[in-house]
Amino acid sequence: MDIREVVEKAVKMEQVKKENEIYITEISRCLRYSWYFRRKPIEPSHYALLGSDVHSRLLPIIAEVLTQEGWECDYEVETPVLSIENRLIRGRADVVCISPKRVVIELKTTSNPSVFNKAILFYRRQLWYYMALFKAVLGYLVLIDFQGKIIYSEYHTMSEREFRVFIKEILDRASALISTTPPSREATSFCNICQFRNQCF
Repeated sequence: MDIREVVEKAVKMEQVKKENEIYITEISRCLRYSWYFRRKPIEPSHYALLGSDVHSRLLPIIAEVLTQEGWECDYEVETPVLSIENRLIRGRADVVCISPKRVVIELKTTSNPSVFNKAILFYRRQLWYYMALFKAVLGYLVLIDFQGKIIYSEYHTMSEREFRVFIKEILDRASALISTTPPSREATSFCNICQFRNQCF
């Protein structure tokens, strides 16, 4: 076995898979940001890596606590898959409960766990898309700092009609993301900290 050949083959397969898949995280953010990111990925920051570590350690514990309280929950749950233009649209919700009611919990680790977070709209949109995909009537968005001391949360409800509206929005935004031209700019406070600001404006 030539391990280098194996790894090289795996890398090529992963690249093909990535090109043929669209992730809910991508279409939840500013589409213009995600369009640029697909063409020129950015190395994750120290804070992003730290947040990912805290996030991954908390999720199973949150699911366990909810289970102890009588809920039927799981964490890092793969969404039902949609497709558009021969590409799969998929995602992974942080925590999904199916009993006594269908609920989605989306956890974000951030230096600004508040309603004033510059990415709050994108976080909400991601929660809404997961709620629609899982047909969850209730969703919680939770922002927590890196030390776990400051917690901001909000809840959202969703109707059957809204499920359909958001599914259509997912498909429309996915189509825009894979277009050969950049999607329209979303003018939000996130623009002030966007890594692609110079290309965008």
